[in-house]
Amino acid sequence: MKPLSQLLEELSQESKRAERSILEAHSETRQQLEGRKLELKKQIDTTKSDQQTAVHQAQATTAPKWQQLQISMRETVASTEAELDTAKADWNARKAQARAKVAEAQAQDAVEFARQAVAEAEYAAVYALQRRAEADELAATR
Repeated sequence: MKPLSQLLEELSQESKRAERSILEAHSETRQQLEGRKLELKKQIDTTKSDQQTAVHQAQATTAPKWQQLQISMRETVASTEAELDTAKADWNARKAQARAKVAEAQAQDAVEFARQAVAEAEYAAVYALQRRAEADELAATR
């Protein structure tokens, strides 16, 4: 692509050429003007055709690249979504493992508490029996 300054310079030269051409046309006959007009129309049509060809070539070149870019973006998005799904599943699994460990620890604590309660109950029952035996002995000796 040409720099803007170069494009403006070319436009300026074209404008000056057109100005000179029109000045010359003032002194031409009607037939000469008709010939000039036909030549300018031919140049315009050729330029338009060349531009259309260039546009079609650019579209033909660009379309596959655009399609490939779209495919690549869809693949990237799908890959990223899959990675996020995997990461989320891993996170949920780790979270579930942590919750299971906490629940297991709570269950172990409850079992230990129950064991301690059984031991305390046994102690209390033996103590109560001891006190009953002592009370019975004291009552019998009176």
